[in-house]
Amino acid sequence: MKKTRLIEEYLDGSLSAEEKKKFEDQLGKDKELADLVKMHLDVNESIRDNELHALSLIIKKIGEKCFRSKICR
Repeated sequence: MKKTRLIEEYLDGSLSAEEKKKFEDQLGKDKELADLVKMHLDVNESIRDNELHALSLIIKKIGEKCFRSKICR
């Protein structure tokens, strides 16, 4: 859990400059840690993609309602 929190803090930019440097030094030496960071990046990207898709569906539904009503004509 501590490692996961540290990775997320690194990715969201909330580590101090000193903590970031220390983490990046460790990242260069520890393949398992590098793999975990890559996994977190992939998961975060997937979440953003899903949120974008959900937003796209909402906008599409609003557009369909708008075109059926007299408000948008």
